Order: sequence, then C-alpha cells, then structure tokens
Amino acid sequence: PGQVDGRLEGVFVHYTDRLERREELILARQGRIRPRSDGSGDLRVDLWDAAAYQLDTDDPEDYTIQRFEHQSRTQPAPAFVRAFQQPPNPGIYDMTTTELLEEIRVAPSERDATIRAIRVRAAVLEFHMRLALPTACLLFAMLAVPLGVRQARSGKGAGFAVSIGVFLVYYVVFMSTRNLAYDGRIPPALGAWSANLLLIPWFLYGTLSLRRPGGGLGLSPVFRLLSTIGRGLRRLAPTTRVEAREIEDEERTHPEVIPHRHGGTASRIISRLDAYVAAQYLRVLALALTACYLLYIIVELRGLLDDVFKTATPAVKIVQYFGYYAPGMLPYTLPVACMTGGIVAITVLARNGELTAIKAGGVSVRRAAAPLIVLTTLLC
Repeated sequence: PGQVDGRLEGVFVHYTDRLERREELILARQGRIRPRSDGSGDLRVDLWDAAAYQLDTDDPEDYTIQRFEHQSRTQPAPAFVRAFQQPPNPGIYDMTTTELLEEIRVAPSERDATIRAIRVRAAVLEFHMRLALPTACLLFAMLAVPLGVRQARSGKGAGFAVSIGVFLVYYVVFMSTRNLAYDGRIPPALGAWSANLLLIPWFLYGTLSLRRPGGGLGLSPVFRLLSTIGRGLRRLAPTTRVEAREIEDEERTHPEVIPHRHGGTASRIISRLDAYVAAQYLRVLALALTACYLLYIIVELRGLLDDVFKTATPAVKIVQYFGYYAPGMLPYTLPVACMTGGIVAITVLARNGELTAIKAGGVSVRRAAAPLIVLTTLLC
C-alpha cells in the first residue's frame, strides 16, 4: 500500500543487463516511481533503506552486496512507450490534401500487389470524396429552390421532411457506391460521384418546372425559345442617332426609368433583397446544422454510455470529446443542413407572399435564390 506522497512499501526490483551479463536484485523498505520531467518517457525510481545484490552470470563467484539509505535511478522507457511519444503516421482520412496527393503518387510503387491495390483505391477514393461532398452541398442548395417553391403551401414541416427524405436517398446511394469502390468493384471516381450524378437530373427537372405556373415541363419550350431570340434581336437592332439622343435625354432627366428600360432592378434594392434572403437562409442553416449535430451526438453518446458509467468520466471530458468529434462530422452534416436551410428559407418566402412580390418586381426566383448558391459555395 502507498502513502500520501506516493511511496510504496516493501519494494522488490529485478534488473537484467544482457549486454554486460549481469543481474541485480534490490529489496527496499520504501520506493517511489515517477515519470521524469524532461518528457523523455523515462522513469525516476527512488528507493529508501535498500539493499542491492549484484551477480555476474558468467562468474557466479563475482557477487556483491550494497546497502544505502536513499538512491535515485533512471529507468529507460520501453520501446512501446517511446513509440507512443512519436506522432502517429496519419491515416488516409487524416492526411492533408498535399499528403494525400503524395500518397496517390507513391502508392503504385508498393511491392505487395494486394496492399498496393488497397492503398491506391483508398487514396484515390478519398481524394474524390473531398471534392464530391462539397459539390453535394452546392447541388443540395440549388435543388432546394424548386423544392422550396413546391412546398410553399405545406409549410416548414413539409419542407424539412422533404429535405430529410432527399438526403436519405443521397446518403444510401453515396454509402453503397463508396463501399463498392473501396472493395474494388467499381472505379473510385464513380463511387464518390454517383450520388451527385443522381442529383443533377433532379435539379434540372425542378429548375425547368419553375418556368411554368403549373410546375410541369409543358409543351411550349420552342415558343419560349423563339420569343427569347426575338427579344435579343430587337436589343441588338441599330438605333438612330436621334433616337439614341432622345433616350439619353430622358434617362438624364428621369433616372427612375433606367432599371425598367434595361430589364433589371435598382442595385440598391437588389443588395437589400440579397441580404434579406441570405439572412433567412443562414438562420435556418444554423438551426439545421445544430439539429444534425445533436442527432449525431445522441447516437454516438448512446454507444459510449456503458464506458462513461464504468469509468465515471467527468462531464467536462465528454464535452471535450464531442468538441473534437464535431469537425469530423461536418462533411456529413453540412449537405443536409444546406438543403434544409434552402428549402425552408424558400418555403417561408413563398408562404408569406414575399416570393410573389419579388417576382412582381421583375426578379426571377432563380435570381432571388442567388445568395443561397453564393453562401453555400463559400461554406464549402
């Protein structure tokens, strides 16, 4: 049993020096073992009221006994302890982009064919995933615009449910193709990008459906195309000097006609509109991201409860653990948060009649949703 200062009673120590072929046995009344303060991993062994018996294994007659009141020794750390002091080699998921590209370059030089195939697949797959997941955030934000307009009458709850459903479909496809790519059944690039490719036609259909009040694709794209070409030709038609001078005089005396004549809206109004839509989007995005993190924390904490209760882990340590755990979950939580934020923000604008007012002011839905795309691009 130890005392208050950490001393041990009745200490038995046995040393073996294989190089010099000597053995030493120490019996001490008290002892204390502490790590050295230099961070080397070595141990400092203090012994009190001890006797040391030394023996040469090649010459048993060479036998000595030493007695001492106090002695301090340094015990070198074992090899496995020193290994823990060195920073571990980063895995594929912990590598920086530069390290990952270097791994892709050197992996084909692996001698073992089985290990070489695994290293190459894992490195290439991780590289494509680091590109595919941010792109997924952008696709989700773009897809949120048509889905939000469609769910305007149903309210926020329907928009949230739709976003969760879309993300579940994406997640199932993404995880399935990723595992297939890791096993070598499909190319790594296809495994990382398959789920994104699934979103592209969905987004195109939703975007085209915004062009008709009924929400369908309709049968008049040719007429719309001809009308657009006609308007462009009229804008490109030459204007006489007299007409040009009259237009300049009118715009100088009545500047309020400029935005209407050129088919746009005043930049001041546009900037306010962008700020308003961006604030609406960021507010819902923050709430959705918090909800996703809480869900992940609950699932992870459920698996840790037994160990937490057995070891009586302090609450501060648990909070620190999830603080370090949170950044690793960002690639998986940000896409669903972007989609939820976009759908709910557009749904609220449409449900409150603000989207109708925006369109009445000459701003299209896609132009009104531009802050969503810009912010999502910056976040990714």
